[in-house]
Amino acid sequence: MKMYGIIPARLNSTRLPEKALLDLNNKTLIQRVYENIKKNKKLEKLFVATNDKKIKDNVLSFGGNVIDTKKNHLNGTERCFEASNKVNIKDEDIILNIQCDEPTIDCEAIDLIYNNFKDNSKLNIVTLVSSNLKPNDLNDRSIVKTQLNENNFALEFSRKYKENLKYKHIGIYAYKKHTLNKLINLKPTVNEKIQKLEQLRWLENDFKIKCVITNKNYISINTKEDIKIYKENYIL
Repeated sequence: MKMYGIIPARLNSTRLPEKALLDLNNKTLIQRVYENIKKNKKLEKLFVATNDKKIKDNVLSFGGNVIDTKKNHLNGTERCFEASNKVNIKDEDIILNIQCDEPTIDCEAIDLIYNNFKDNSKLNIVTLVSSNLKPNDLNDRSIVKTQLNENNFALEFSRKYKENLKYKHIGIYAYKKHTLNKLINLKPTVNEKIQKLEQLRWLENDFKIKCVITNKNYISINTKEDIKIYKENYIL
């Protein structure tokens, strides 16, 4: 069982234009994500999947691996699926889908996810949630909140805060290649379209999502304030 990392990336972000190429102290956001993930020794190989020449040129400039993909993907999972079919990934191998705005995800997070698959071969999908949900996160729609059952499987994901949503979702998924083959054939659901959360499609089609709990405060880059926090707290 090998593990491959894929970072799906595109330029047409809304709140922060060309977010993947933001300059964060002389390194782009996509470079910081890539270099952080690449430190993990369990990864067989790491790729950026994109259709944008600017992103491709940037990744190649710092020595990263790029897979060219089509432009018209609805979400990162679709782009990961296309990319996974262009390299030699077997049905039982793990695909790690890392959002390109998550520069603080570290080796510990990836190890937690990998070890869950290693301990339970029947798992379909594994993701990461943080118990460090702060008061100012509750009404922030860019931060997805999560409810878990007693076995730490997801019951709900929502951008809107409700009292039963106790965890902050972190933008990383892992699934076996054979699971990804099934996910890609599911039709979008109404709730998914409303909230723009692809994982709701999986839940509503009875796929179980195991959530690994961490107490770390991983942050994603969605606003200018996030950039400020990241520069002040995470860049040495």
